[in-house]
Amino acid sequence: MSGKKLINSPEDLIATKDNMALDDEGMITYLHKRFILTPQDTFSDMMKAAADLGGINLAKVFMRRAGYEAAYKVAQAMIENLNITGEDLVRHYTRTGGKRGWAFDEAEIIDGKRGIFLCKAYYSPFVIRFLGKSPVCVCDFLAGAFEAMCHAAGFRNMRIIETKCMARGDEICVFENMKV
Repeated sequence: MSGKKLINSPEDLIATKDNMALDDEGMITYLHKRFILTPQDTFSDMMKAAADLGGINLAKVFMRRAGYEAAYKVAQAMIENLNITGEDLVRHYTRTGGKRGWAFDEAEIIDGKRGIFLCKAYYSPFVIRFLGKSPVCVCDFLAGAFEAMCHAAGFRNMRIIETKCMARGDEICVFENMKV
C-alpha cells in the first residue's frame, strides 16, 4: 500500500518490548495477557470470510462487536496494570496499538468531555482483501475497539465510526465520534 507512514521510533519499540514477556508456558504476554503473533492479512481474510458468509452488513456488525469486546478487556488490563484512566487511557492505547500492528497512529484528538475523537490508520489490516473495491468502510473491528477504549475511559457518549476507508479507495482510514 502506498503512502505508508513510519510509526515506530526506537523508543516506541523499547517501550513495547518492556511491557512484553514470556509466561511460564512460553507464551507471549503483553500487560499480563497472552497474545498471538499472526500475519496482518489474517484480519482482512476474517472480514472477507464473514462478508462472504453473511453479507457485508452482518460482517460489519460481527467485527465491530469483536473489536469492542477485545479492546474492553485490554482496557481493563491497562487500567489495572498501568493505572491510567480517562483520556490518558485512550491516548496510550492508540499510541501503543499502532506499534503492535494495528496500523493506527496516536489519536489526533481526544476530548471526552466534548465528545471529540479523531484517529487515522495508514495501512489497516482489514482493508487488504478489499483495497479500493468496497462500497462501504470495512475497519469495523477498529471502530469497535476505539469505542470500547472511550467507554472504558468513562466517555460513554462516544460512538466511533469510520468516516474514510482505504477499502473504498480513500487514501487513509479515519475514525471519528459520530455526531448525533
